[in-house]
Amino acid sequence: MRCIAPAFLIIFALLAGTGCDNQAQSSRLPETEEPLYKAAQKAAETNKRAAIEKYLQLIDRRNDAAESHLEIGGLYLDPEIDQPLDAIYHFRQSGRLSQSAERNKNIAQRIRSAEKKYIAKVTGRLISGDTANAESEQLLIVKNENDVLKKQIVELREKINALEARQPIAAFAPVPQADITPFTPPPPPKPTETGSTYIVKSGDSLMKISRAVYGNGNRWKEIYNANRDQLPNERALRIGMELKIPR
Repeated sequence: MRCIAPAFLIIFALLAGTGCDNQAQSSRLPETEEPLYKAAQKAAETNKRAAIEKYLQLIDRRNDAAESHLEIGGLYLDPEIDQPLDAIYHFRQSGRLSQSAERNKNIAQRIRSAEKKYIAKVTGRLISGDTANAESEQLLIVKNENDVLKKQIVELREKINALEARQPIAAFAPVPQADITPFTPPPPPKPTETGSTYIVKSGDSLMKISRAVYGNGNRWKEIYNANRDQLPNERALRIGMELKIPR
């Protein structure tokens, strides 16, 4: 049984984590003063299953409903319902929420009693310290532990599904592409009868244009002299101007 205990601790921790949404409780009243708790106690006198439903509603609203878990465990052990496995589960939940060592001792006794009742239900015989086969009893208790673990996993999945339903994960939006204008190389010089032309662009100078068309920046004066009709000086370049390129 010791090897099973860590699994229970993990499940209990997960259940506690998924119960964070319940912290926004509708009331600051102590659990036993809640109207639902009182209604469940009253219902238990005539309709135990209805009482269980009311306790479960209160458990769903609060994450500290140790008393409700304990009461449900007792009701599940009643001969009218006789579901010891569910009783064990709720006794364990109550013990997890309890802060009292003395109370936990009492809960441990109730769990032991429920385990014996479960074994008796499975085997068809009562379990007592004097007559029980220790090995057989131990195996049945391990089976009981595994059944409780399965029940907790189912409850955990239901809580996770409920959380995902309330808070759906947003679909990833496509990442917008950067607004980048693709580089367009300048058009090649247009041929003319005497050579070609060049369209002036931002950042150009006569020396830079000379380097681009001749491969030698020192021939800029040739371009300047060929375009004296529109260049009063070598610094009079304007973007978009069409220059004659002599050959």
